[in-house]
Amino acid sequence: MSKLALVFAGQGAQYTAMGLDFHNEELAIKASKVLGYDPIEILKSNDGTLNQTLYTQPMVFYTSYLIYQAFLKLSVIPNGFLGFSLGEYSSLCASSVFSFEDALKLIQVRATLMEEQTKKEKGTMTACIGMEDKVIESILMENQINIEVANYNTQVQTVISGSIEEMDKAVSCLKENGLKRAIALNVSGAFHSQLMKEAGVRLRPYLETVKKNKVSYDIYMNVTANKLEFETLVDLLEEQVSGAVRFKQSIEQMKKDGYTHFIEIGPGNTLSSFIKKIDPTLEVIGINQIKDIDIVERWLIDHEFKK
Repeated sequence: MSKLALVFAGQGAQYTAMGLDFHNEELAIKASKVLGYDPIEILKSNDGTLNQTLYTQPMVFYTSYLIYQAFLKLSVIPNGFLGFSLGEYSSLCASSVFSFEDALKLIQVRATLMEEQTKKEKGTMTACIGMEDKVIESILMENQINIEVANYNTQVQTVISGSIEEMDKAVSCLKENGLKRAIALNVSGAFHSQLMKEAGVRLRPYLETVKKNKVSYDIYMNVTANKLEFETLVDLLEEQVSGAVRFKQSIEQMKKDGYTHFIEIGPGNTLSSFIKKIDPTLEVIGINQIKDIDIVERWLIDHEFKK
């Protein structure tokens, strides 16, 4: 039997006015109370505010949750959930582990701590295209370059992270060994690397005290690329700040577990593109604009998830 999963976008997917066509006044008021500012103003801004980690993370989550609320009206219950980095909080909220307000508060704290850490530890990230992740890891290790894999996106797209000095060495060395393309990412720090470890440690007390609900859905976690074991949640979310996002491995594991159909929720369609590259046999569609709802409803009917 086919299984359906929702996948949630992460930081980097944001764009001005994202999600405004899903506007929900009640949710906007709730978000304003938690955040201390009007999310609509930030979403409409085009002065660069939306690209600051402090605002990007809450706004990508807020947009994803808005879209998820629209998806719920289709009356289809997914079997599983997966989020990419920040999207893991959207996944945990959509599956009812966290409430909307608690998840939003956690994300605001996480964003603040990560932003503070980027000022203490200067770093950067680079997308490596056209080389397998195992080869990248082997080259970095053999040459004793202190750079880590941050995101396993597809078989031949991997993001590496670390200090600016070491990154220059890493890119030169990888290119000498056959790397086709290296794209410097427009980020404020070395996310998902050990340079972020202190932010994860400081986040832990907030993770420990927030209310968590044990649920029966499959929730696949970035750090393990496997189903959540509830008692490990705090450890995994702390580790996720400085650990790798194993997206490729998560999709591969989900396929083994019987997942065949995926709906991307949130701004952009980056994850849909990754999934199709990881395994072209998987069925993928996305919702990031209001007009997508009717298209997805038809897709769900065609694939026998909805009558």
